[in-house]
Amino acid sequence: MNRASPIAVTRRSAVEPAAPASILRDSQTLETNSRTAHTGMAQIGYFPEIGSEVEAAVRMSTRLFFMALAVAGVFALSSCTQPSAPSKAATRPAVTFDHDPVGAIRAAGMGMDSAVQVQPLRDPAIEGFLNQAHAAETAKDYDAAAAAVARALELAPEAPDILQYQAEVEGLRGHWKEAEVLAIKSYTLGPKVGSLCARNWQTVVEARIAFNDPATQAQAKERIKQCRVAPPVRM
Repeated sequence: MNRASPIAVTRRSAVEPAAPASILRDSQTLETNSRTAHTGMAQIGYFPEIGSEVEAAVRMSTRLFFMALAVAGVFALSSCTQPSAPSKAATRPAVTFDHDPVGAIRAAGMGMDSAVQVQPLRDPAIEGFLNQAHAAETAKDYDAAAAAVARALELAPEAPDILQYQAEVEGLRGHWKEAEVLAIKSYTLGPKVGSLCARNWQTVVEARIAFNDPATQAQAKERIKQCRVAPPVRM
């Protein structure tokens, strides 16, 4: 009885695959490995007659896998780049006053019968910019008015009456947050009494109406009363 001659098996050294750098490189590596596996199977006698079909099937399944992966990546990217819905705050309608807020601010100053009134001396250049602002306001070009007032403030950045006028222009533009900040700055730098003081705090009142803040609105109204200074009693 003839003994079967031992089959010589060549030991292959295991090669550590490198970390993939891209999807394309992964597909090429997988196809190369599948061809190597098929060659080794043919050499030791496994499935010699259907080796080509197996290799073709492996290649096809590999390509379909990476095509599906690429399509999934496209859908994921498109879902990330879809614009989000606008927030409720962004779509909230602007506050509608039932009165003229800037008119109320100026009326508060005119109605203030104070013993202290401040009449600042003006640089002619500042007066020129303020005249431009008033003309633009009359023409209802509030952006141009704001720009002209800003030019005046470049020459007199701490003038409380110009700051208050800028606050009123911002109110005309509907920018009540900016208007309130400017009015408070005007009050801090100003005399804290008289018509300018009353306009400062009436600006806060109107801003708090816009913010729907009745508590702070009531406090600001009380501050207006403190702007009036009683004349000295003559003996």
